[in-house]
Amino acid sequence: MELSLLLIKQIASMFLMMAVGVLLVRLKVLKPEHGSVISRILLYAVVPCTIINSYQIDFTPAKLAGLGVSILGAVVVHLIFYVLERILRRPLRLEAVESASIFYSNAGNLIIPLVLAALGQEWVFYVSGYMLVQQLLIWTHGKSMVCGERRWDVKKIFTNVNIIAIFIGIILFLTGFRFPAVVQKAVDAMDGMIAPLSMILTGMLLGGMKFREIIGTPRAYLVTALRLIAFPLVVVIVFAVSGITRLHPDAPSILLITMLAAASSSATTITQFAQLYDNKPGYTSVISIMTVIFCIITIPLMTMLYQWLI
Repeated sequence: MELSLLLIKQIASMFLMMAVGVLLVRLKVLKPEHGSVISRILLYAVVPCTIINSYQIDFTPAKLAGLGVSILGAVVVHLIFYVLERILRRPLRLEAVESASIFYSNAGNLIIPLVLAALGQEWVFYVSGYMLVQQLLIWTHGKSMVCGERRWDVKKIFTNVNIIAIFIGIILFLTGFRFPAVVQKAVDAMDGMIAPLSMILTGMLLGGMKFREIIGTPRAYLVTALRLIAFPLVVVIVFAVSGITRLHPDAPSILLITMLAAASSSATTITQFAQLYDNKPGYTSVISIMTVIFCIITIPLMTMLYQWLI
């Protein structure tokens, strides 16, 4: 319960940051398209610094094993999602962008700052396990879902800045290399920018949309319920009954982070794919925004359920 209340406060704080982005657009200080600059700063500078910074910890076999648990948990989550999506695709008549929005979450821009604020810097280390698995899948399975082609862009996987940052972080972790004080101070400062910039960017996207667009799309409510409630609920149940939480002394906390990533809003990368391949980009943006808005309620509830069962 205490952690759930902490998450509620942190998410509420992040939503106030999002309100700043909405106001900047509504007052015509910025335009929604200006968000592409912030998006690039986040993608190529802030998020990689945050990931690498999370690996600036002392190497221990227990932490390495914990990272393995994180990766295993992420694999289990995506297997669950794959099975559920295949079962529900036909009866619910899920379109490609709907399935992709349900399948992939915003584990970076939303969960990293949430874990950083609620649990501490040392726990961000375990977010990277989920991000590693998701990035490998999103540029293969996720992209093919949205573009309708089976071609997999392997180059995009290994040149993805987040994948590169994870591998750099792992090398630093295994070798015990530490940044000089001046460099570490700069990295810490970049690390601290992730929550404000991420939420301002989301607010700018929201500010550029009409309220009727967001609330007037019935199918988006179904997709949002599946992304934030139904699929994460199955994950929590599987974690509770499978015994995976007994694999490591810190497994309950590590898999809590995995669950948070699985219960997050839809991945912004799917919206970018939808825009790139002209596959209902407006509708995909509505799903993305709606899942961000409702996750302020669902993430604490899922956390309470997880702690109650595990």
